[in-house]
Amino acid sequence: MKIRPWLVAMLVCSWLVGCGPSPAPVDGGDGDPTDAGTEEPMDAASDPTDAGGDRPDGGEPSDAGEDPTDGGEPSDAGEDPTDGGTAAGKLGTVSVTQGDNAGLEGSVTVVAGAFFPDVEVTPELLDGSGSPCPATAIVGSCGFYTCAGTAGANAGTLTAEVEGEAISTLATPGAGGIYFELLPERVAEPGDRVTLRASGDEVPAFTAELTMPGELTATLPSTVSRDAPLTLTWSASGASRTQVTVGAGTDSVVCLLEGSASSVTIDESLLAMLPAGTGTLAVTAFNFDVVEAGDFRVLATTGQGATASPVTLE
Repeated sequence: MKIRPWLVAMLVCSWLVGCGPSPAPVDGGDGDPTDAGTEEPMDAASDPTDAGGDRPDGGEPSDAGEDPTDGGEPSDAGEDPTDGGTAAGKLGTVSVTQGDNAGLEGSVTVVAGAFFPDVEVTPELLDGSGSPCPATAIVGSCGFYTCAGTAGANAGTLTAEVEGEAISTLATPGAGGIYFELLPERVAEPGDRVTLRASGDEVPAFTAELTMPGELTATLPSTVSRDAPLTLTWSASGASRTQVTVGAGTDSVVCLLEGSASSVTIDESLLAMLPAGTGTLAVTAFNFDVVEAGDFRVLATTGQGATASPVTLE
């Protein structure tokens, strides 16, 4: 199976959350991208997975914020570990994301990782609501981003496990400093324990443990008009966040929503900024945790998604 470089870049950008929106009000899922003034902004300094507080979706707390190294006590994944606003650190992202891809046969699982030594870590990044990529425009919970950064740090061997069984072992990063493997099937059931660990190199060794959210189902178009609003709907469960990405190359429109969201409408002014041609459309519901590895803050995610790749942007 041939994997196009731009597809790899978009999967890393959209499924690793590293190119998600910068702090902006989170759409409650009513599909109105212009209601940013009426939606309550996400509290970037709070832990959205804290079992002692209310989940954004009103459901039971997930264990996405648990620290696997401290016996199961919740970690404060949404707070800046330095308590100083912007952390004097570096960013890493690792993920196991599975789902359906309209451009491939059947379901797939993507195991991926990237480590950026030149990204300042903000509380919003650690809360799953920030981005190291510059935003050109934001409308509601969606924004237009150009993600041109290059991962450059080596974390040694990256291993992904489901319920203690290894599903992927990546000895070194590949092109662009990205760890990447595409598996031709789903590897985890909703609620399964997923462990992501690195043996350490330039990035010190770390371990992150999360649960896989419920399956996401969506019917995605094969063509996206850049001069009309785009409304998407889906169903998902057991996730802390939902991310929608429409992109081509290093340019993307990304929307970050609460895990309970089931629809979004992307304003045509954002879509018009994308180049015409071939792109990717993805909806991903995910859980996340943040672990420390020396100066690196590593954002780990497990996700269920639906991807249309390629799509025609006209």
